[in-house]
Amino acid sequence: MEFVLRKAIDYGFDPVAAIQMATLNVAEHFSLDGVIGGIAPGRYADLVIIPDVQTIDAQMVISSGSVVAKKGTLLSAPRRHTFSKSSMNSIKLPRDMKPSDFIISTDPEAAHVKARIIDMVTDLVTAELEMQWPVINGRINPDVDQDVIKVAAIDRTHNPGNIYVGLIKGYGLKSGAMACSSAWDTSDIIVVGADDADAEQPSPGTQGSAEGDATAPSGGGQTSIGTSPETQPTPTLTFTQQDYGVMLTLVAAFVILIMSLTGRRGS
Repeated sequence: MEFVLRKAIDYGFDPVAAIQMATLNVAEHFSLDGVIGGIAPGRYADLVIIPDVQTIDAQMVISSGSVVAKKGTLLSAPRRHTFSKSSMNSIKLPRDMKPSDFIISTDPEAAHVKARIIDMVTDLVTAELEMQWPVINGRINPDVDQDVIKVAAIDRTHNPGNIYVGLIKGYGLKSGAMACSSAWDTSDIIVVGADDADAEQPSPGTQGSAEGDATAPSGGGQTSIGTSPETQPTPTLTFTQQDYGVMLTLVAAFVILIMSLTGRRGS
């Protein structure tokens, strides 16, 4: 979160206003500002000590009134989380995905069609883009040279197995595929892939599968990278600052939402 705040300040935001956007504003949005989002009597004693409002660098972290980290050193081990069996088996698709599930068919007699494409303006902002797209054997295919690949949403909750496939530009994937079963706005499985065979590989399985993220190298061969710890170890990944910025932008709202649904967390 400090990267996001630093970025906002670097872009000219008032430091106090930037901190408010990451704390109080989010708490007020979820009607939790009576217990979190600020420093006041009756609120949780969760504090971050920084040198000054211009320097977003956590020197000390206090949780529930206890110092849990100081100058980059963790002083208190996080509590162990337990997961119910049902939460570990939430992927309930009627069958495994096949490469043919990701085919986008159109008029086989057409040479080109007007394609509506998701344009990634930024990592958080998208727009609609219309492009004339070639039709090959009645199919619309991705084109990594134009940075246009396939994206699919697979319903795993309301109508398990329903799949919607489109095109996305600007994702930057040149080969292989990625999938995630915990999308922010929906409970769909979201898959992006450079070709249909790759997109099939990382798609989570059928009955009894755990939630998580997965990647597949070009040519197949699934590599899970974020499944629950009880089911599979997680290898080390490297993220850029931009990746962290996107994820951390969502962290504050996500954590507060979870707290509102599950109750007060432990220290």
